[in-house]
Amino acid sequence: MNNIYAYIREQGALSFESSPLNEADNLVFCVLSYLDLSEVVPSGIGAEVTLYEAARNYFAGQELPPAAKDDGSNRAPVLSRLFLRMAMAPRYRGVKLSGYREILDPASPEQFTALCIRYRKDALYVAFRGTSDSLVGWREDFLLAATGHIPSQRDALRYLKRAGIRYPGCRIDVGGHSKGGHLALYAAALCSEVIRSRIGQVWSNDGPDLPLPLREMEGYRALGTRIRHYVPKDSVASMIYSHEDHYFVVDSCVKGVASHDAKTWVIENGSFVILPERNKKSFRIEEKVRSWVEEMPQEERLRFIQVFFEILYATGADTFPKLLDLGSRAFWSIWQAFRRQSCADRKKLRQFLGLLIEVVRS
Repeated sequence: MNNIYAYIREQGALSFESSPLNEADNLVFCVLSYLDLSEVVPSGIGAEVTLYEAARNYFAGQELPPAAKDDGSNRAPVLSRLFLRMAMAPRYRGVKLSGYREILDPASPEQFTALCIRYRKDALYVAFRGTSDSLVGWREDFLLAATGHIPSQRDALRYLKRAGIRYPGCRIDVGGHSKGGHLALYAAALCSEVIRSRIGQVWSNDGPDLPLPLREMEGYRALGTRIRHYVPKDSVASMIYSHEDHYFVVDSCVKGVASHDAKTWVIENGSFVILPERNKKSFRIEEKVRSWVEEMPQEERLRFIQVFFEILYATGADTFPKLLDLGSRAFWSIWQAFRRQSCADRKKLRQFLGLLIEVVRS
C-alpha cells in the first residue's frame, strides 16, 4: 500500500536539502503529533531534542512495536510503529522537536496538542493535533460545528505567535489533520502580518475550513494559494464549513468514513494521488449533515450538545475505547439517561443517531 509507511521506507534516505518538504512529509508530521511525546520532548518552544534521541528515550525499556496490521486508529501502539520508522530514516532522525504542548480540560471543553518540528536549520513545521479519542475532544468538535468557536483556536494562535518569536528568520509551515487542520488555518489567518509573511504553506488535511466571517478577513485572504486543503474521496468530517471548490481530493485505500484516517491516503513520489472529485455519496451525506445542523437554531444546538454528552458521561467513561469496553453496562447507563430526557430532546437524539448510522453505513 502506497501510504506514509511506504513513503518513509522508499524515500527516507533523502535529506530535506536534496528533496524539499512535500505533501507526504506534511502528513507524516501531522500523524506524529497524535503520539503522546510529553515524556520525551521538552514543553518549551525552542528547547530542542532530535527525533532520534526522543525515540530512543521513548522506547527505552519497552518492547519494540510489532509489525501488526494498522487498525486505523491513532492509539500509541499504532503510532509507535511510525515513530520508530522515522527514527530509523536519515530524512527524519535528525529533525529537531520542541514545544510539545497538551491541554485536556473537560470544563472548557478543550483538547489541544501542538508540536514544533524544525526539519531544516531555517525551516519549521508547526503541527496541531486533531481530535483524540477523548469525549472532551469530541465535545469540542460538536461545539465547533454548532458555533464556529472553540477554546483550542485561542491556544493555537498563541502557540504560533510564540513559535514565530522563538524561531526568528525561519520559514514556517503550519498544518494539522482533522481539527488540527482547522486550527492551523485559524492561527495562520489571525496571526500578525510579520509572522504571516514567513508562512510557506498552511496544510489542512481533511480539516474544516473557517466560518465565512473569518474567511472574509484580510489575514485569511492574504494567505491565498498558500492554503492547501486536502480531503479524502469520501470526506464528510471536514465539510462542516465549506471549502467551496478550493480543495484537492486525495485517493484512499479504504472507503467511507474510514478514509478520514490519514494513514490510508495514497502517496506516490512524495505527493498525494489526486482524484477529479469526491464520491457522490459523500456529497449526499454532507448535505444531510449540514442541513441537520443549520436547521437547528444555535441555542438548540448548544442544548443538544449538553444533553448528548451528559448521556455519554453517565457511563463513567471519559474516552470512546473505555465506553466500548463497558459493553452492556454502558448501553444500560445510556438508555437510563436517555429515558430521563424530555420528549423533544429524545426526538433530536433519535434523529442524530439515525444520521450517524447512515454516515457509518456509507
